[in-house]
Amino acid sequence: TAAGLGHEPRGDLCFSQIIQASSPAFFPAQQDGGVSGWSSPDAVANVPRWLDEFSGRYVGLSFGTNDASWVTPDQFYANYETLVQAVIRAGKTPVVPTIPWNRRPSAGNIPALNAKLATLSAVYPQIVNGPDLWAFFQNNQSLISNDDTHPTEAGFVAYRRLWAEAMLAGVYRCGSPRFVTTPLGAGDQAERARTRPTRNRRGLVPARRRGDS
Repeated sequence: TAAGLGHEPRGDLCFSQIIQASSPAFFPAQQDGGVSGWSSPDAVANVPRWLDEFSGRYVGLSFGTNDASWVTPDQFYANYETLVQAVIRAGKTPVVPTIPWNRRPSAGNIPALNAKLATLSAVYPQIVNGPDLWAFFQNNQSLISNDDTHPTEAGFVAYRRLWAEAMLAGVYRCGSPRFVTTPLGAGDQAERARTRPTRNRRGLVPARRRGDS
């Protein structure tokens, strides 16, 4: 995440440019908050401070590669539920991708963690589904580098585009109105799109419980 969502062009467009190329009214400000080596317990310990410092509306929660080595599925769910609730409580929207496929021995534990993320998304309808990084890299294994964990340079480009495509589908082109858009004028295309929520999204009570919590 730290490398894939950085602002380096990597021979391609940055995240905001990819969004604008498909939806010209938008040039969203995007902040890369990836921290190498961290797991969901680290996120739980730091999320209040991060949310206080972040002025954006959509918060990507992308953990699990390192969790697969030592965090149980039930604890992983509990950690992610804490993160999702914190994001919603802050008046923001959580965006949750699947954990990407990799070649590490612990990768065998990832499907169980991804199943917990699917349950979480069913319980909290406020969640916007991020990209399916597991399926993509499992089907494109040459895009994982020789360290067996991180993408190749081409893989990082694909990673960024997967995130942009997920946001285009789930936010900027969503079928139901998540927000009312004020289109940008021709002279303002480099500015962040201005949006206004149509309803209060601060509620923390899940629609219904399924499975564990």
